[in-house]
Amino acid sequence: MSSERSRNTIPTYWGTLFAVFVVIGILVVNYITRWNLPTALTVESLRTAEEGDDLFIAERARADNIGLTKIGDRVVGSYENEVLAVEYLQNLLLQIQDQAINNKSVQISIETSSGGYYLSGTRGLTNMYANVTNVVARLSDVKMKDYALLVNCHFDSHLLAPGAADNGLNCAVMLEVLRVLSRSRTTLKYDVVFLFNGAEENPLQGSHAFITTSKWANIVKVVLNYDAAGNGGRESLFQDGPGNSWLTAYYASVVPHPSGSSILTDVYESGLIPSNTDFVIFRKFGNIPGLDMAHGLGGYIYHTSLDDYHRIPNGTYQNTGDNMMALVKALANAEELETATAASTGTVVFYDFYAILFIRYTWTVGIIINILVVLIALCGPLLFIYTSPYLKNTLVMFTINFISQLIGIILGIGLAILICLITDWANKPMSWFTRQWLLIGLVWTPTMIPMLIVNAILGRTPLTKSRFGRIQGIVLQCEAVTVLWCIVLLIGLIAGLKSSYVLTMVCGFSSSALLISAILRLERHTICWLSVYVVIGLLIPILYGFWTVNFMSSIISIMGRAGSQIVPDLYVSALYGLVSVIFCSFWAPLICLLERPWTLITGFILATLIILFGVLFTTLGFPYSGEPTDPSPERFWLIHTQRTFHDISGNVIATDAGYWILNLDRNSPKLIQEAIPELQNAKVVDVSCNNNITYCGMPLWKTRDIPLVNKSVWVSSKAPTINQTEESILTAAWNSTTDEARRLYLNVSGSNRLNLILVPRAGVVLNSWSLLDNVTTTITWNDRPLYFILLSSASDPAGPWQLWLDMTVSTDVDAVIDILFVSHYFLYSRLADLPYKSILNQLPPWAVPLHWTSTTKSYIF
Repeated sequence: MSSERSRNTIPTYWGTLFAVFVVIGILVVNYITRWNLPTALTVESLRTAEEGDDLFIAERARADNIGLTKIGDRVVGSYENEVLAVEYLQNLLLQIQDQAINNKSVQISIETSSGGYYLSGTRGLTNMYANVTNVVARLSDVKMKDYALLVNCHFDSHLLAPGAADNGLNCAVMLEVLRVLSRSRTTLKYDVVFLFNGAEENPLQGSHAFITTSKWANIVKVVLNYDAAGNGGRESLFQDGPGNSWLTAYYASVVPHPSGSSILTDVYESGLIPSNTDFVIFRKFGNIPGLDMAHGLGGYIYHTSLDDYHRIPNGTYQNTGDNMMALVKALANAEELETATAASTGTVVFYDFYAILFIRYTWTVGIIINILVVLIALCGPLLFIYTSPYLKNTLVMFTINFISQLIGIILGIGLAILICLITDWANKPMSWFTRQWLLIGLVWTPTMIPMLIVNAILGRTPLTKSRFGRIQGIVLQCEAVTVLWCIVLLIGLIAGLKSSYVLTMVCGFSSSALLISAILRLERHTICWLSVYVVIGLLIPILYGFWTVNFMSSIISIMGRAGSQIVPDLYVSALYGLVSVIFCSFWAPLICLLERPWTLITGFILATLIILFGVLFTTLGFPYSGEPTDPSPERFWLIHTQRTFHDISGNVIATDAGYWILNLDRNSPKLIQEAIPELQNAKVVDVSCNNNITYCGMPLWKTRDIPLVNKSVWVSSKAPTINQTEESILTAAWNSTTDEARRLYLNVSGSNRLNLILVPRAGVVLNSWSLLDNVTTTITWNDRPLYFILLSSASDPAGPWQLWLDMTVSTDVDAVIDILFVSHYFLYSRLADLPYKSILNQLPPWAVPLHWTSTTKSYIF
């Protein structure tokens, strides 16, 4: 037995060196490919270009973005957004129009619109807007067509954010694509409408204004939407359709630098990413299919003052420009565009492989592929069992292996979660936020340890008892892993998860390698079997596993703005642990080939303990960085607020003022509190402060703030100074048609960003209002429906907002409805003499602030 053991094993140091070589090699390939952006073309490139080449010039696009960014933060309603940015874009479009060749026509339209809609979701809101401005250009071949392709970006930005990446980058790319196509001899069968919408951050008002009121909205058949949640890298396709599988077919065939994954689709649709894009509006209110693309790399600076043009690589402009140019030219000549409409069928699974290949297939084709994969996976163990002279023993050993592998996988994910939760319990959460490589010791090695131990124990089963040779035993372990994941694959298909393609890949390659080895009887020769299994069965899946982590890295930065109400270490360890066991469980049985497998296991244990010790007891676990060239800061939100509370008679019963600090991640606010004495007396907001005061009168900005209220803090301060002309005013009057049916008239005025939060009392039903045709909400407060209304004006409105509410009121009801009236003064954040300036000045270099002024008034009617 010892002679067979030595004959069928590999020295531990050689096996370890091979594994290290594979990992390092893949990491190098992964790093090079990740940052291997195309060379940015300059104007000089045009001199050597051949006639007829439609070259995207990154240098010009970058210059356009710099000009837009230097205007400053472009908040909806600000002079910068409503006047300067509009004039800047209009002037550039006029230049493009003047330089267009004879067979091209460029029309320009500056459109100002008002409207409203209900933004659905877990916490939906009624979104009303006035005087939103869009800048639109229409490119035609001499004669205008009846149908058009729409390309969309937004030029407004988040408060205090220059918006270079979000979304100046894509607007600049669109300008250059329009510039090139307007001078191109390329024929376009259909028109192309370029929409530079001026109100996406508010949210999604500009796209709604266009699709419901624009003179060109009715000709649009397909949309390409571009946005950003980061500042570099490649733009990735993460949503398509609905239906219209031909769109991804064109993307796959014409885009020179493809990037995208259905994993992103599932993550986005799960709600884990706290964002929406204009694509939702075009799809819902325009019934328009399309492709939704965004930049996700560098999400640490998203919606912060750090989003400036210096951080965007020139290659990013070229990458996005090359892709957009190819896609626009292809779709504007696509026969399918004319009859395109949003459809519920035709779901597509897609992913790229190292930005070289783009694989896509319909859901129906995917089902067929997955059935074939499962059948191939079953052929391996069936053939093994059929050819074995010990049928009963083989069935028993396969069952033992299957259960053992399942236990190893569950324990692996469990141990990774436990390790990360230990860091959270030790007040060291999010240690991986800046140093993502820490996840190697916090997640990857912990997931591997139980799987390696299980397989090492299986491999030590006496050969005379198992009646199998060493290789036969390892083959049985590999077969059990493959069948196990095939079962999970079938569950994923039933659940409709597009990301199940990952299991299709790993199971497909592994089962194929095992089947080939079984047919050729390669288990008789250790090196031959190992070579086939690794090269055919494992190499491509593990390559893709590392590539998948690239897409998932954006989730790390999202944890910095997901709110302190969640445990990010739990989310990250579970998600990364799942990826780890999927791709590495197929490698784990190979530990049985080592002479001393426990030596490798000991190494994994030591690596985990060393990383864990470093996180818990050294500065290695500090999550943030203020490195100027590559920051990963903690977000600090402060809203200077004055609160006023009224009784049912309209009398003021209380008033106070303070700083409302929203805790956007697990470490908020304790780390910043340690550096700023004024914040050390902060009190945690308790939503039960008064059952009749909605959310304690806190100045909610969006409905996404609601889960943050109970984890936020309040610091008492002097009241903010509000200009008299902008002071928030609410007046109300009743008109009762019967004792039960009542109409409440409201007039509200104040800043250009107002929120009305309506909470009818028990026994009261809000039936209709003057805002929209339907009264809708998905939010409750104290078991009562809550209606969140956003009233936003992009310029000074002609007068106050006027609305009415029709309610049915039970006869025994005294107070009918609670109203929280919030007025946000975003532009006060630019004042030189801020009351809280000393707090901002004391912020550590690894923190980035967002701040403004608000007033809240609580009423009972």
